[in-house]
Amino acid sequence: MSTRSRRGKDAVTTWKVIERFQTATLIEAKLGTGRTHQIRVHFASIGHPVLGDRTYGSKTVVEAGRRKITFPRQMLHAELLGFTHPITGERLAFSRPMPEDMNMKVRELKES
Repeated sequence: MSTRSRRGKDAVTTWKVIERFQTATLIEAKLGTGRTHQIRVHFASIGHPVLGDRTYGSKTVVEAGRRKITFPRQMLHAELLGFTHPITGERLAFSRPMPEDMNMKVRELKES
């Protein structure tokens, strides 16, 4: 899917809801292709931009109850990255837990 050009290439993103909040949703997205800004473009195109994304969305603050929660950066994290090494052919995978600043924002959304 491309949203900007007739010459765009197909892109596949699958996703599932992990948790819903009053003003946001925590999702898990899996890429079937590797296009530039793929997750950001796909979610912005359906009206649900990544929080903190100043390029494809403008949601850097959400009102949750009586609170305002700010998102100073994109709330996007690659938990698992993998690829086949181009020389050795070995399959490599790297995983990292969600960063603490994102965990803090999830806690703030839960509390609202």
